[in-house]
Amino acid sequence: VYALNTFGATCRHGEYLSKAEECCPMCNIGLVVLRDCIGDSSTTCAPCTEGTFMNVPNGLNSCFLCKTCDRGLYILQNCNKSKDTVCEVLDGYYCVQHSDGECSLAMKHSECKPGEQIKTPG
Repeated sequence: VYALNTFGATCRHGEYLSKAEECCPMCNIGLVVLRDCIGDSSTTCAPCTEGTFMNVPNGLNSCFLCKTCDRGLYILQNCNKSKDTVCEVLDGYYCVQHSDGECSLAMKHSECKPGEQIKTPG
């Protein structure tokens, strides 16, 4: 693998444009760029550290922070180097806010007092 000097042109699929304006091979999922490619030397990649992840091939210098599950949610799947945390709603709670296709905020169900009945769930 070699570096291609492009002077502002776009790189091929699977490559990124380095600060030195060279097309370098991207790092795989779970890894980020430690050193850009240069000349005959390929990109040097490093694994994401605990508490971070990278879920796409990339030319980035840092991993994404793992999300935390807020109150009313529990960890269904722990974060790892290649996947973010997956949160699920606790029993007795309901989702009030979605983000990226999953629940990001849950509220506790209210309890009916004697003589009351459910008008609207929640």
